[in-house]
Amino acid sequence: MEVFYIVALVSRNIDTFGITSLSFFSLMLGFNQVVMKVVNTGIQPIFCAGLRSLFAAFIVLIWLNLCKRKIGFEKDLLLSIICYGLIFGGEFLLLFVALDLTSVIRVTIIFYSMPVWLALMNHFLLKDDKLNKIKIFGLLVALLGVGISVISSNLLPGNEANFWGDLCALGGANGWALFAFYSKNSKIKEKPPDTLMFYAFLVSAPMLIVFSFLYGPFIRQIQTIHLVGFLFQILFASVGFICWLWLLKRYSATTVASFAFLTPIFGIFFGWLFLAEHLSMQLLIAGTLVTTGIYFVSKSEIKN
Repeated sequence: MEVFYIVALVSRNIDTFGITSLSFFSLMLGFNQVVMKVVNTGIQPIFCAGLRSLFAAFIVLIWLNLCKRKIGFEKDLLLSIICYGLIFGGEFLLLFVALDLTSVIRVTIIFYSMPVWLALMNHFLLKDDKLNKIKIFGLLVALLGVGISVISSNLLPGNEANFWGDLCALGGANGWALFAFYSKNSKIKEKPPDTLMFYAFLVSAPMLIVFSFLYGPFIRQIQTIHLVGFLFQILFASVGFICWLWLLKRYSATTVASFAFLTPIFGIFFGWLFLAEHLSMQLLIAGTLVTTGIYFVSKSEIKN
């Protein structure tokens, strides 16, 4: 019911094309989790993340040149740019490792709790973005769902449950929240989003490649499907992001952000459909709680 409520609510300020495009983007985010999981079986995850950032940086650079966008590295922003890229790299390092250790369903439930952690950061670090009663309720519900998911790691044999994988997913969710917070509240916030992503890819690529030396052989049992999946990740990280920016310019930021609510639903579904992952009652309850919590955290924002 929450899904239909959000779509109906935002449709007042968005056309059919926008609803279709944003829903499709959320679907692709969920599907990308499956692709990352599959590619991990052929390419070491951290090394894969580093190469993805490297190639994505090159594609975004081409985009910036086509747009005749000047790329500057002002001295007073250099430290902020480095921090920005390191946060981005840390987020994906944890996400890729999480998908290597545990199931897509578990990672999706925990990782897409990001809006909850972002709401907490905003509450404690910003003066004008405090938690209200609805957000607090959503926060508690989502935290309960994350707790059930993590605690059930040792209770669910045959579901690729891994406590450390769950913790990596949780760390990745907080890294994503910090990345979003830093994007809007640091010295580099005035930079265009595509330029910011170029910085993120450029800094994170060498960082991830260096860390990949600590995680074992770069190549596992690589096959054609792994190369195709890797290519998909590069295109999705670069071209998909540019399309997302276009939608963000065309529609309001609040409307666009509200569709992130759909991503956990798609991620759980694709993990079950393509990888035959077991959706236990505990995980179903956890996923429902996290999704409901995100809904309530986002609900008051959508009404504004």
